[in-house]
This record gives sequence, structure tokens and C-alpha cells, in this order.
Amino acid sequence: VLFQYGGLTVLGVNTFTMAFPAVVCFYVFGPFLRRRGALRMVGAFLCGSVSILLAGLLTSLALAFTDEGFYTAAKLILAAHLPIMAAEGVITALAVSFLGRVRPEILGRRPTDPTGRTGGRPDSQGEQV
Repeated sequence: VLFQYGGLTVLGVNTFTMAFPAVVCFYVFGPFLRRRGALRMVGAFLCGSVSILLAGLLTSLALAFTDEGFYTAAKLILAAHLPIMAAEGVITALAVSFLGRVRPEILGRRPTDPTGRTGGRPDSQGEQV
């Protein structure tokens, strides 16, 4: 709607091509993000880069099946996403590394308190909730 490319008629296709890769990467790489160390970093890099790859691939396929005039544009879009994949993978890995240090509960791990118990906040009697 903002750029007037297709308008409301292609809103569903555009939403699918951008959202579906994120859902796929959540289920495929989500378990790696809940681990610690190098496995988390590899999972984060792959999550960022594969989501860009899938989004570019789905957009290219949507354009290629539309009209033969868009076939060249589809190939160019896929080629243009290759350097973006590497950058997005690095940015995602750095963001996940930061979150793992600052707020590990966001990544599905509960922080450990000094007594060794995992959990959230203590209740009024000092027990973990």
C-alpha cells in the first residue's frame, strides 16, 4: 500500500512471503537458541540468514509465476538477497548473544539465582514462584 506496488491485491502474498520464513526458522532453529555457547550463535546466525533466503526465494517465486516479464527481476531479487543474508545472520547472532547475557529468559532459559534455584521472582515468603 505504501509504495503502490500491487496495492491491497497482493497484501496476502506479501504477508506470507515475509512471515512464513520467520515461522519456519522459529521451529527449526528455536531449540538451538535455548542452548548456550557456540551452538546458540550458530543457530542465531542460521535463523537470520535462512529467513532472508526463504523470504527472497518466496518473493522470487511469486514474481516468476506472475508473468514472464518478472522472471529477470525474480533472479535479481534472489541475487540481491545473498549479501543481505550474511549481514542479517551476523546481526541476529550479535543480538541473540547480547540477549543471552542480559535477559536469558527471553530465549527460553530461566536465570539462576545465587542459591542455584531456577525460577522467577520470590513470593512474600521468599520462595521462588
